[in-house]
Amino acid sequence: MILAVVAMLAGVSWAADENVNLLVIGDVGYAPSDTVSPNTRTVAKALAQYADKSGLEFDAVLIPGDVFKVKLKGTSDEAFKQGFEQMFDPKVLKMPFYTVLGNHDYDSGAAVELKYAKDHPDSRWKTKGPWYRVDWPEKDPAVSVLMLNNMKDNMSAGDWKKQKQWMETELKKDRKGAWMVCCAHKPFTSDGQHGDSQTVRGEFGPLLKKYAVDFYLSGHDHVLEHARVEGWPTDFVISGGGGENVNRPMNGHKAMFAKPISGFAHMTFEKNVATVKFVDVKGHGVYEFERRR
Repeated sequence: MILAVVAMLAGVSWAADENVNLLVIGDVGYAPSDTVSPNTRTVAKALAQYADKSGLEFDAVLIPGDVFKVKLKGTSDEAFKQGFEQMFDPKVLKMPFYTVLGNHDYDSGAAVELKYAKDHPDSRWKTKGPWYRVDWPEKDPAVSVLMLNNMKDNMSAGDWKKQKQWMETELKKDRKGAWMVCCAHKPFTSDGQHGDSQTVRGEFGPLLKKYAVDFYLSGHDHVLEHARVEGWPTDFVISGGGGENVNRPMNGHKAMFAKPISGFAHMTFEKNVATVKFVDVKGHGVYEFERRR
């Protein structure tokens, strides 16, 4: 009760037992042939088993890009059924899924992915646009996530400028004590094969620093990674072990933890502490850290 009162005084109506739990799984890379993404089903099954055994009520699943590696013919394409609706056990993973666009999503058909949510309102697929905001709860949020598109080369100059203006407008708003998270495909910093994204560092980086964003989530490199960068107040998390090939070289040693394995992240937000745990396909926690106010 005391915690709830303190939270209300800080501007957030957050009772002690109302934690926000999110799962983050990037680079699923579904393709009809198992030879293309052999681990996709394994990771999806592990995600469902972990959620089921945890006994927690998860608020959402975030996918930081590269959901498909197959050309989508339309919103009725069988790939949505096989690679999403059936892939992620609907009996266990009943929560909404929010995605951002990655390079393979543009190859597959970004416009089709964006339209799927409109054509299938009953689906768990809740992607609202090329960039959008999600809050938990919707009124007086305790956690806010900006789902962003950092595929600059695939966007018009006008859309890129529009998104950056929108991003800063959202970050400027009074958080009233809420955690702020940004999620996009390419990483700010990475020890993986692709390495740091200069677009993210140069274009998004100043905004992450200026508005003291708590977490920046990404994928692109098929690793589980946590990094803190001198001069930035943000924790950088890569959850790119959703199913695509992890047998790739590591090209850095900057991170606090970085491992090229299949798996996902579990984020728990409490009033004054947030916990991030990386989980492998056997359901084992392989790394965990806390971020305090």
